[in-house]
Amino acid sequence: MSDVITTQDRAAPAPDGTLPKLAVRGLVKTRRSTSGALVTAVDHVTFDVHVGEFVCLLGPSGCGKTSILNVLAGLDEP
Repeated sequence: MSDVITTQDRAAPAPDGTLPKLAVRGLVKTRRSTSGALVTAVDHVTFDVHVGEFVCLLGPSGCGKTSILNVLAGLDEP
């Protein structure tokens, strides 16, 4: 990832001008499979969560939902 932050990388303010309570930018998580191959579990995920919003992660089994939550909770490193 680049160290340069562009306006596209910055958190988008809500209509009332407030910044999000949670801003995730370009989250990537890789793991080693049982065979030793490097597997990308989460690939450049970006989203904002503003005050009063309800957010739900939906997707099929193995798509990275739990990996995202584990990184956000501090249980895994990105």
